[in-house]
Amino acid sequence: MAGLINVKDYFFPNIGPHLEIPEKTRPFLKKLSEQASLPAAALLGVLVTLLETPCSLPIYVGTAKILADAGLSSLGVLGYLVYYNFLFTLPLWIILLIVWRGSEWKIVQLQDFQHRGKKWMKLGLGLMLLVMGIWLIR
Repeated sequence: MAGLINVKDYFFPNIGPHLEIPEKTRPFLKKLSEQASLPAAALLGVLVTLLETPCSLPIYVGTAKILADAGLSSLGVLGYLVYYNFLFTLPLWIILLIVWRGSEWKIVQLQDFQHRGKKWMKLGLGLMLLVMGIWLIR
């Protein structure tokens, strides 16, 4: 379903449901994030982790079981999960380094790149999700 919604957003961006924060909510969230302190951000991170764990843990457990059933040792399974998490978070680390070491001009460039490429990113992600969904259903 998420794949169909993202592909729909490429062709018909003004129609139907979207997988993004509604426009009306964004100013409130921006104001709230600008007022947040470092301890509040850390607490929010802990709360998000606690609430997200029931959703994401089954994927890790299922993957670990499949790898273990395939004959991989516990250390091998752990290695694959560490490798997956490294690849999953690598783009975020790269963006963090660019923003941290860069100037305000680079941050504006990143936001401009994201804005210009948003339509294409939605199409690419939507097509990938559709292909993966079809492959899993087969």
